[in-house]
Amino acid sequence: MKLAQWLIAAAVIAVLTALAWGAHRVDAAGYARGQAETQILWNAAQDRVDQATAQALADALVARDKAQRQATDLRLELEDINTRHQEEMTREKNAQDAFIAGVRAGRIRLSVPTRPAAGSGAGACQPALPAAARSTGTAPDEARTELDPATGADLVAITDSGDDAVRDLNLCIDSYNAVQRALTKARQDWETQRQEAP
Repeated sequence: MKLAQWLIAAAVIAVLTALAWGAHRVDAAGYARGQAETQILWNAAQDRVDQATAQALADALVARDKAQRQATDLRLELEDINTRHQEEMTREKNAQDAFIAGVRAGRIRLSVPTRPAAGSGAGACQPALPAAARSTGTAPDEARTELDPATGADLVAITDSGDDAVRDLNLCIDSYNAVQRALTKARQDWETQRQEAP
């Protein structure tokens, strides 16, 4: 039971006891004295009830204000996460568009490593690549084929779509983590408040 409930119960018991005690007074002077004492007890009990009610209301207002601040903080954090995401997406899109435009215009050339076709005989005469070249995928004398600009731009657009999807997923993860932190903090505050309540 909370403090306010205990105080209310104690006040009611005190009033009933006072009334019962006062009702058994038989003489007029005793009745008047009992009535005055009952009124004093009633007033004291009413004061305790008023104080407990005021404290409970104050506690509720503090809790409401704290919850509103936490909700506002979470909303602002989510807006900040979304703003940073939009800025990153815009920056990356501009970079992607500039790169693709460079590929289409021929200013940026894309190439891929190639091997001779099987049975052409050319592969048998090529020396084996050193281990360092095999691990990086390039070698100084490695055969490469340049992609035409349209194909290169299409391949870059595919990878850009994948990068955008990763950024969108990171937005979801960051938003989820922000909400989880806010809920964890609210739960901890609630448990602390519950433990501190008498």
